[in-house]
Amino acid sequence: MIKKFKVFLQEKSKTYNIIPANAKEIANQTFLPKESRKILLKIQKIFKKVYGKSWEESLPLTLANGESKVVKFMRIFPLKKLYNYIKKLPDFEIYRIEFSQISNGDVIDFYFSDDKKYDLRILEGNGSRNNKAGGGKKGKEFEYILASDLREFKNSVPVFTYPHIAEELYDLFKKEFKVDLKKDKYDVVVEGGKNQKRNMYFTGKEIAFKPDGNIGKIVVDVMVKTDKKEIPLSLKFSKTYYLINASLRPYLHLDKISEDVKERNEILKYFGFNPQKFCNGYGIYSSDNTEISESRIKKNWEQIITKSFGYGYVYVWTDGKNHNFIEYFKTFPKVKVNKVNEIKYAEMGKRKYSLISMDVLINGMPFIVDAQFRGTTGKDVFPYYMRVLLRKK
Repeated sequence: MIKKFKVFLQEKSKTYNIIPANAKEIANQTFLPKESRKILLKIQKIFKKVYGKSWEESLPLTLANGESKVVKFMRIFPLKKLYNYIKKLPDFEIYRIEFSQISNGDVIDFYFSDDKKYDLRILEGNGSRNNKAGGGKKGKEFEYILASDLREFKNSVPVFTYPHIAEELYDLFKKEFKVDLKKDKYDVVVEGGKNQKRNMYFTGKEIAFKPDGNIGKIVVDVMVKTDKKEIPLSLKFSKTYYLINASLRPYLHLDKISEDVKERNEILKYFGFNPQKFCNGYGIYSSDNTEISESRIKKNWEQIITKSFGYGYVYVWTDGKNHNFIEYFKTFPKVKVNKVNEIKYAEMGKRKYSLISMDVLINGMPFIVDAQFRGTTGKDVFPYYMRVLLRKK
């Protein structure tokens, strides 16, 4: 039954898409005609000969069944190069192959017979995964593009998609790790799938994280490897992203929601809230009417943000333009909260979330931090989750 449902998704859904990691995944895409799959399997086989990179690591192809005759290749793999290689193959077994340019980019058209309409079209596209976390599709694509850029230093005439980032990383690696990408032997591996969650917890005095400190191998998206060193890179591709996304359930004592619980009050004060005002917004009583000073809020959030970053990796954040924040967190970053912009409390029947907004410097770079406290559904009686949003100022 499950197998039939997957086939139904592939054949009927207009939004279904997949990036095939190997030959088996290509062969299993039943919405594609058998002849088209044969062509793609041949391309998968010759891919490394054409581009000098393995298919499994690069994942260049997006299969989307909005139209079964069209597939997309990532832009970093020039289709003209593929076309020129295929033309020279005597055993490719295709009636006709054509290369052209249209408004959407370069294309290769394959004809299985003497027909005016192509049977398979490979179109220049993004070739990204349909993920929302960490920058979504663009974030996942960025991992592969940056990995490709870093490999370009091996070539005599490197061609970069993000030259400013590649050159800055080259200088950083040389200075901090004594690694010269133009001379040393190295490999670049995309490891975003290994990203692991870290648990946030309240000790009774402060917020802490597990694992703590050197978290390079926990947050790594791309690893640069030499014979002697490994350099983990944590990548962000967006204007904003969630620095922390954590549950507060253990500290809210939801089984005692109507009671005035001391630990609940303490964690609310640690974040910077007046417990009474905070709880009143949800119809819950608290006797603790403590107003938290701005200096205390700043101190606590400096600790939270510092610990959330950890150290032991190269941090790369870009919005795709020249606005980049690239740092080697050899130790914990220097975090300074300059100003608490506003504190919002939930209001019965009006606003269901609470928020603290701050101007922050991270290693001298200005950011805005919005710490949001909210439930996940309209029925939630208390803000189960804390989400700390980081955006460039």
